Amino acid sequence: MGETHRTRGRTITGADVANFAGVSGDFNELHTDAEAMADSQFGERIAHGALVCSVDQNGDTVCSCELLALVR
Repeated sequence: MGETHRTRGRTITGADVANFAGVSGDFNELHTDAEAMADSQFGERIAHGALVCSVDQNGDTVCSCELLALVR
């Protein structure tokens, strides 16, 4: 953590996370429960790693497992 990964400005929204959870079946509170995550070290929900990698528009062929996107 602590590294920055720049894309062309694609914002991952709460709707993106909800849709991805529905398609993937991953409804873990890390991604879906804003209230539970408010007290976490991140302070908010975390987007699914696979979702973040799927919208990476830098043309990278490998997505780092350390990539993190907070959902606001």
